[in-house]
Amino acid sequence: MKKKLVIVLIFSFLLSGCLVYDRSEFELSREEEEQVRQDAHEATVDFFEYNEYPGFDEDKLIDLLSGDGSLTIDPMRGSRYSKGFNELRSELRDHFFVTDEDNNSNLKEGYSLTFRYGDYNFRDEEMTHSSVSYIVWFKVFETIDDQERWILTDNGYIDFDLTREGDNWLIDDLEINFQRLGVVEIEAVENDGTS
Repeated sequence: MKKKLVIVLIFSFLLSGCLVYDRSEFELSREEEEQVRQDAHEATVDFFEYNEYPGFDEDKLIDLLSGDGSLTIDPMRGSRYSKGFNELRSELRDHFFVTDEDNNSNLKEGYSLTFRYGDYNFRDEEMTHSSVSYIVWFKVFETIDDQERWILTDNGYIDFDLTREGDNWLIDDLEINFQRLGVVEIEAVENDGTS
């Protein structure tokens, strides 16, 4: 009987420690939360800027990716698919598409691609000193030789998961979810390269 009582007491003691565990050292202050949001905002601006054309910068884009993360694409039609950042890095380094600097450019002279994005939706419950998750809505606009006539070609939202490595915030996972063309409305537009 004493043995059972000792086991019950030890088990109760262990459980009580779980119930009164102090998470305060992990919770962010209002100022820390705002700093994490600002850092995430800056990483997002960089991500979109490095993906615009002309000016696409695969080296800077690669530098935004963390170690073994992944990119997932959820297209409007077809199956959802993923690739690891190592595969993505390799494609970007091998010039997955031909740029203007290449002699055999398959992009027409005068081609431009830009984004409108905004309406950040942070998952506050997942925000820590070293990680943050959020969604950003986007629209893709393209034009050829006519900076006055931009055409909406894609829209949707991107689910970002960032981790802090040293002083830098890197993209740990990225999920691009395309929506039916024209249904995305962005209230707080961060960038409007089409105006």
